[in-house]
Amino acid sequence: MSSRTDRARALVPLLAVLLAFTGCAGSAGAIRLRDLSPSAAAAPAAPAVIGPGDLIAVRVWNSEQMASTQRVRADGTIALFFMDTLLVGGSTTAEVVAAITRRLDGVLVAPRVSVVVEESAASSISIIGEVNRPGTFAVHRPLRVLDALALAGGLGEFAHPDRILLQRGGPSPVTIRLTYQELLRGSDRAAGLFIGAGDVLIVR
Repeated sequence: MSSRTDRARALVPLLAVLLAFTGCAGSAGAIRLRDLSPSAAAAPAAPAVIGPGDLIAVRVWNSEQMASTQRVRADGTIALFFMDTLLVGGSTTAEVVAAITRRLDGVLVAPRVSVVVEESAASSISIIGEVNRPGTFAVHRPLRVLDALALAGGLGEFAHPDRILLQRGGPSPVTIRLTYQELLRGSDRAAGLFIGAGDVLIVR
């Protein structure tokens, strides 16, 4: 009984979001895929700053023993070969490069450092409505909409294949209306449409 209750409680936020989108992002106000501009099809950019759980790669030119690829700890720090603790959470990769370079001054001659976020833990998408496993999913790269639907177990028994909405927020919010057949056909527009961080996919 308790597990059934827990599952019901977990679905409450998702149902609330679905009701909100049903009311304010109806199909009538959505852009059809065939009318979509290339800029609107592009997935949202990854977060600008590093956060806990991100996988980052640090490289120091001509010094392989100083190279490291690791996840950022919950407190926003990492440990490197040449320093026990370095706070990277809330910083850009350029700021982390500058901090590491300062630490290496006097240790190496003209140190050259690179820092790359290989996976962003802050990137997540929500898939709600008539899918088999609605929920929020962490993604480490933009996905095709078909791949995103697969994460949610595919269309549910009562899903309408012509009523799929991709909702994007940000400074220029847009709602894109899709059909399952468009996605399966893999036209240029469908193939170029990706879902990324902060997007909500609604299946009615």
